[in-house]
Amino acid sequence: MTSRIIVLHQSEIVRKGLASMISTLWKKEIVQISDMNQFPDRDLCMKCNLLVFVETSLAEEVLILAEDSKVEAVLITANNQPVTGDLDSLRCVNLYSDISLLKGIVDDFIKNEPESTAGENDLTQREKEILRLVAMGYSNKEIADSLFISIHTVITHRKNITGKLGIKSISGLTVYAIINRLIDPGQIDLEKFI
Repeated sequence: MTSRIIVLHQSEIVRKGLASMISTLWKKEIVQISDMNQFPDRDLCMKCNLLVFVETSLAEEVLILAEDSKVEAVLITANNQPVTGDLDSLRCVNLYSDISLLKGIVDDFIKNEPESTAGENDLTQREKEILRLVAMGYSNKEIADSLFISIHTVITHRKNITGKLGIKSISGLTVYAIINRLIDPGQIDLEKFI
């Protein structure tokens, strides 16, 4: 089981700032997303421990996904007003907080990280190549042509990938590829998905 940290905020400045601080202090890759459409699907949330720094306006959607999964949400607030309702039990990081608060939250998460174990869910090198191309928006034919294999082989590999990961949607596979550093979000050609 893997552990990942996500910063979910509409402001690019906030996302990049938090991600930069966290990755500098802990040498962790941080996935930065701006809306719930980019959030990992439920299957991945069940297989991965996620620490999600989320702005208050999106927190309730994250909490719905967090039910029965391994998602820990931390609110990003911009003021000192108390959080109420379903969100009052969550930890909060104020944009004006001292870095020691952020450090404590991430330290707790990293301390509780499970040991990574190789298992049947590990993808082969070829499966990772195909997953990377799927996440970048390539069709089965384009993948077959670029890897010099048949379309039937591509389809078989895709079935194996979805079986191992338990992720069936292209968007879910794309998020998995980003989280596991198989691709950089900048490599995705959004025109291919339209």
